[in-house]
Amino acid sequence: MRLFVAIVPPAEVRQEVTRRRRALEAALPACRWVPEANLHLTLAFLGATGSEHLAALDRELGPAFAGHDPFAARAGEPGCFPPGGAPRVLWLALGPGEALAALQTRVAAALRRVLPEREERRRFHPHLTLGRCKAKWPTEAVERWRQGFDALEPAEFRVAEGALVESRLGPGGARYTAVARYPLGAAA
Repeated sequence: MRLFVAIVPPAEVRQEVTRRRRALEAALPACRWVPEANLHLTLAFLGATGSEHLAALDRELGPAFAGHDPFAARAGEPGCFPPGGAPRVLWLALGPGEALAALQTRVAAALRRVLPEREERRRFHPHLTLGRCKAKWPTEAVERWRQGFDALEPAEFRVAEGALVESRLGPGGARYTAVARYPLGAAA
């Protein structure tokens, strides 16, 4: 199984973000856009993981999420990876960073107890990936992308659960299925 741990924004937020993105598409270079149903915040990517680990992951992730109170989040500021270079990934930042970072730290600690060899070394940068650039974008296209989202109000939502998600790759792209859902604190 190819797994990751995520927060999935509610359908209305994913719809609004997709509507905003579609309004800009015609004025932008080619990009492989993330389908609305697949928009999520990755807290941890596990990759190929044997099903024999599912019970232990479930035992550890449940308390990790339950130990963090629900909170309000917002998707807003646009950005690109790598920063300052030709973009390969287009995203919207998620905030507040402190609440998301604290939850991600709890999730990472839980995962280390089950799969210590999978520890992520990169700094956590909370975001929703919207697209992957097919070719180098000119500077003016990157600015058009940023300005198109900067002018819009942030999409706000309540984070009340996380999920262990399976990603199945296929000819039409990745399909995501929640293997388990974990309520946060007061929602538990």
